[in-house]
Amino acid sequence: MNDIELGGDVYRNYCDMWRTVGALADPGSIFEVEQRVDMLLVKSHYGQRVPHMVLDPRVVPGNERAWASALIQEWAGEPVSLMVGIPPGAERGELVKALYADGFVQGVRPSVAMARRASPVFDFRDDADIELTSSEQDLDDARVILGKVFGLPSEIFGFYTPVPAVRTYILRERGIGVAAACLCPFAGVAGIYSVGVLPNYRGRGYAQRLVLRLLSDAGNLELTTAVLSCEKSLVPLYRRLGFTTCCELTTYWMEAWWR
Repeated sequence: MNDIELGGDVYRNYCDMWRTVGALADPGSIFEVEQRVDMLLVKSHYGQRVPHMVLDPRVVPGNERAWASALIQEWAGEPVSLMVGIPPGAERGELVKALYADGFVQGVRPSVAMARRASPVFDFRDDADIELTSSEQDLDDARVILGKVFGLPSEIFGFYTPVPAVRTYILRERGIGVAAACLCPFAGVAGIYSVGVLPNYRGRGYAQRLVLRLLSDAGNLELTTAVLSCEKSLVPLYRRLGFTTCCELTTYWMEAWWR
């Protein structure tokens, strides 16, 4: 399997995560997920800070300009932020050219897609300080931690972490929750998401312990590939855990009062 194929696993897992949690969301949720013939549309009701997202675009060859123009016209006159996620391998394709032509710009901080294959299975890992959340209180504690780490309201993580589709873990130090992470077993691979450690507790190996526990549980689910996306600064951490870099995940943005 080459780097683009593994990058495709990262992208498909991300898209399936949104499809799954969107289908489980309550009416009036902070996000509205709509599967269309030609895209997966994630509408944000949180304001411009969290953009609307277009994922998994499926455009008929030769129709890229019309597709991009129709997307813009759909949001005409609204103050929105819109992100289009480009599948790995399509970064130089006609759709990207069409987005450029209509005023989109490339995201300035692309995330890095990474993957790890089991050999032949992920090692079993038992860590007494890490638990899979099983009560609403534990789940709320994990969501609060993630909200603080990523600077987002815990209600966003409430949307991201429906039980049992998404498995949410919390690490406690002397009974106090200090780190959390999520395992999303979608599209046939184990997606590792939202690995977060509170600032005062960083540098103690907690993120590494969480990832190793998630890999162990992925093995219990008979998954043999784990995927994630991260900022470039975190690549060395995940390389130490056996992950390899696949590709950069490219996004295109438009933020304006549209015509």
